[in-house]
Amino acid sequence: MMYKIDKKIPCPPRAIHGIWKDVMRSMEVGDSFFVPEADFPGTGARGTASGIFTASKKMGFRMATRSVEGGLRVWRLE
Repeated sequence: MMYKIDKKIPCPPRAIHGIWKDVMRSMEVGDSFFVPEADFPGTGARGTASGIFTASKKMGFRMATRSVEGGLRVWRLE
């Protein structure tokens, strides 16, 4: 099979969970933030929550997510 080679197409950012790391760095225990449905990458709420948990584990944080009306709410527990 032959594939067409494209040139000068920029590579997207490494991973969506990098976005969550920036938010989590500024959070204190007990803080929360809301992610509207419109901001979910193609994977929906489950994929968004997965990215958040991946980022939190790498940072040593414990997070909780809950589906709420219109999106997802995320809390920092530890």
